Amino acid sequence: APSNANIGSLYSGLYNSITRANTIIDHAGKSSSFKLFKYKSYPFFAYNYWVLMNFWGPVAFVNHENYQDYKNPRPRTNLNEISEFLIAGLDEAIQNLGSLEKDVDLAKVVAARIAADRGDYSSAKKYLGQIIDSKKYKLASKSQIHTTDNESIFGVDYDQSTSITKPRDYNLYGKGNYRSIIRYTDVILLASEINLKLNNKDEAISL
Repeated sequence: APSNANIGSLYSGLYNSITRANTIIDHAGKSSSFKLFKYKSYPFFAYNYWVLMNFWGPVAFVNHENYQDYKNPRPRTNLNEISEFLIAGLDEAIQNLGSLEKDVDLAKVVAARIAADRGDYSSAKKYLGQIIDSKKYKLASKSQIHTTDNESIFGVDYDQSTSITKPRDYNLYGKGNYRSIIRYTDVILLASEINLKLNNKDEAISL
């Protein structure tokens, strides 16, 4: 376990989020009335694992089938195994989220990041290309990036939210009331990087 308090807090916080997502995925998946929430929760479940894998590499993989098993030890799981499981779940979510565009796009961005990290640049390009080609997003002006949800795919408006409070140290890094976790800029930059990996230099520059 991480010894640094801040790192330990991040580590445990990610697993707490994963547990909450697994609870929703488990129960919503068994109900025809609430099944949509299974697919809405999955991108957040996968995003948390993407962060964990980037910081700690192979980690213990807990999904909706084993999250209530507290008796058996949880060994580290191969990164490819985790990634394949997450991408399959994200693909299922994308197919079932229908017209919930931002939920679909969030799933596609997370899938692209996981695919790119495992070297599957063609799949990553496919996910991002669908977002870019939809022309739903435009890059926000400098003054709007931290004050509006322009170009944001996933974020939080601290002035509007009644259930989320600003972190205690938010003033050290926050630049406005709106905090984008994933925005269109991330899509363009990742797509450019992937095109360079695929030797598509002209396409990378044109983005």
